[in-house]
Amino acid sequence: GIQTENKDAHTQRAFNNGELGLRFQRHTDKYDYSFYYMNIHSRIPVLREKTPKGNALKKFLYLSSLGNLADLMAVGPQGDDLILEREHPRVNIIGGDFETTAGSYGIRGEGGLFLGMPYLREDFSYVKKDNIIAGVGLDHTTSCGFYYNIQFIEMIVLNYKPLFVQEEYSHQLTAKLKKDFL
Repeated sequence: GIQTENKDAHTQRAFNNGELGLRFQRHTDKYDYSFYYMNIHSRIPVLREKTPKGNALKKFLYLSSLGNLADLMAVGPQGDDLILEREHPRVNIIGGDFETTAGSYGIRGEGGLFLGMPYLREDFSYVKKDNIIAGVGLDHTTSCGFYYNIQFIEMIVLNYKPLFVQEEYSHQLTAKLKKDFL
């Protein structure tokens, strides 16, 4: 009895921890592109409150101050109010990418719809939001051996309502310059 239940529980945990990805890839003379679907766990853990009073505890943990400690004490947390559960929620991703060249320049792009990304609201309660992340990049090696890569990435949180730290739109520009001397 007990050993079988433990194996079943272990099998259930192992199945729940699994991730899945499917990809369709195509190569032509001028383009490489793919479309994909992934069901994964969020790489960044979240703290989920068991009760609404748990939000005051999270506020104190994320922004420790005497004021937030006073707010926490004022709500008088007890029992389940003091329990925060660490989770890596499931996220579904539907996306695509491409790669091509224009002369000696490489051009790449990727975009995805991320369904169920975890965030904290301004009151520190946990919420899932869908977002779109897209990026495009250009790379080139010059005749003197300098390699450079420039990428622009945009993220948009859909159905946005104010969140702790996260803005509705975020932008990222990265650049890399490399030269081998030896």
